[in-house]
Amino acid sequence: MVSWSYHAKIPVDWARVQAFVSGFFLMAVTSVVLLGWFTHNLFLIQLHPSFVAMQFNTALCIGCIGAALLCLSLHLRIVAIGCAIVLGTIAGLTFLEYLLSINLGIDQLFFTYNLPRVMQHPGRMAFNTSIVLALTSVSLILLHRKRIGVAALWIVIFSTCILSLVFVSLIGYATGMEAKLGWLDFARMALHTAVCVMVSALCLLTYSLPIALQSLHSRWLLPCCVMIGQFASTLAVWQAFRTEQFHAIERLAEQDAQYFKLSTKTRLFEEIQAISRLASRWEVLQGYPAALWNIDAGNYIEDFESLDVLSLYDAQQKPIGEMAKNAHVVRPQLSVLTPEQKNAMNKGKVVLIPSPEKKQLFAFYPLHIQREFKGVLAASIDLELLLNAELSNLRLSHYQIVFLYDRAPLIRLGNVSVRTVGKPILVDIAPEIGPWKIELSLTVSSIPSWLYSMPMIVLVSGLAIMVLVGALVFFWQRQKIQKQHVEQMNQELQKASERADSANMAKGVFLATMSHEIRTPLNAIVGTVELLQETEINPMQKKYVDRVIHASQLLLGLIGEILDFSKIEAGGVKLESTPVDLALLTKQVAENLF
Repeated sequence: MVSWSYHAKIPVDWARVQAFVSGFFLMAVTSVVLLGWFTHNLFLIQLHPSFVAMQFNTALCIGCIGAALLCLSLHLRIVAIGCAIVLGTIAGLTFLEYLLSINLGIDQLFFTYNLPRVMQHPGRMAFNTSIVLALTSVSLILLHRKRIGVAALWIVIFSTCILSLVFVSLIGYATGMEAKLGWLDFARMALHTAVCVMVSALCLLTYSLPIALQSLHSRWLLPCCVMIGQFASTLAVWQAFRTEQFHAIERLAEQDAQYFKLSTKTRLFEEIQAISRLASRWEVLQGYPAALWNIDAGNYIEDFESLDVLSLYDAQQKPIGEMAKNAHVVRPQLSVLTPEQKNAMNKGKVVLIPSPEKKQLFAFYPLHIQREFKGVLAASIDLELLLNAELSNLRLSHYQIVFLYDRAPLIRLGNVSVRTVGKPILVDIAPEIGPWKIELSLTVSSIPSWLYSMPMIVLVSGLAIMVLVGALVFFWQRQKIQKQHVEQMNQELQKASERADSANMAKGVFLATMSHEIRTPLNAIVGTVELLQETEINPMQKKYVDRVIHASQLLLGLIGEILDFSKIEAGGVKLESTPVDLALLTKQVAENLF
């Protein structure tokens, strides 16, 4: 049967159908995803809101794999290699971007990232996606070598690596485990990317495996595949371990955020109540002398760190006193109040409103004497100072905190120079006062060192076990091959022994047959000579006849001894003890020879 490739053992029809179907499937998925990018259809791009989107560059690479497999099925070798080179270039440059922490400008080279989800590197494919696509590119190039024997081994190894990484990603989707810490994020491959890469890897594996098993170096194949499988299991355990620990840290961060919210809210209301007490003191005294006002207002300003300004206004809204920490703080002006708020204040209600910059809280307390409106006590509370003070008191400065007003960021507090990880925690400070919120985010410095050391121990231990298992498999396979070789040699020796036994048996049969055949005419000769001896012959003839008879008897004895060999092989030899006349035996030997 005609072979599809240079040294392939798979029939043409099956190989072509396999490559064609896989390539067509990948091209179809690529077309759907690219259509989703051009039409801004999030369902086509990420399948589910909680899933990762297939980036535009990733879709192009998957399309290159599909085109390469289609060209491979049609024997368009040059075009297939060209598609593999384009694939390897994009994936390799992305891998370098992760490895060297640089930006080569290829993330949005073909299409501008426009998804609502915020990314650290918009448009960039995942780290493990770049690895599997680069390995697929190398495998497609090796597939076109004319001497594909050793190359098939590498294709099998690369395909096993790809399937292992895809397996870890799919496990991450199935169990919700995600390696959220560090740049080795093995669960962030898009779901349809993982499926497409798995299809291409299975296509390459089923093609190259029969060829690799016929290679002279096939003994290395099983240990390498077992080590890769162990490596994938190690990554899965490492991923689960890191994820569980990170979830514990997230729960602790959630508790810290709630505690920070409660403490900040308590501190804010304490200052508001303190200002209310100052207003009540003014009403009890029925007005403040200037000297007493300066003393009380100064004490309040010093005692409360976040209290910036205290101002007094008369009933005609004219300032009659002010105490501020510095000249550049924002003063609470009555002009910022709306007519409705002024009416409410005239009726005795306290008005709390944000400053125009939204970073301060303005508090306006109406002052009454015998239910008659006499003025306003205005205060400005600096929320940034309040938050910094609470952050220091609670020792939460290792977090990164964003102070927001109606989801618009105002101030960044805490460890702002360190990269954040995970999903930020959003809490309200005091929704009854204003839409201020706190967004608390984990940073690398906020994560205990043991969270990095323990998973690293798990990872290193898994890698050590991987090497040990690979070595054990290699020596077990080597021992098995040696055992098979010894068994084969024993079988050959057994066959040789059987052939030798058959030859010995044939020799014995031959000797027995020959002895009988020789003894029959020899007996006739001996009998005839003995009859000749009884006739009248001269002494010289008698001497010759005696010599012939003696030689014939010796020959009969030799033939008998040959038959004894057959008896020895049959185990039927019996030893006999007979007297011997040595002088006579010597004389007979001499007469027979001379």
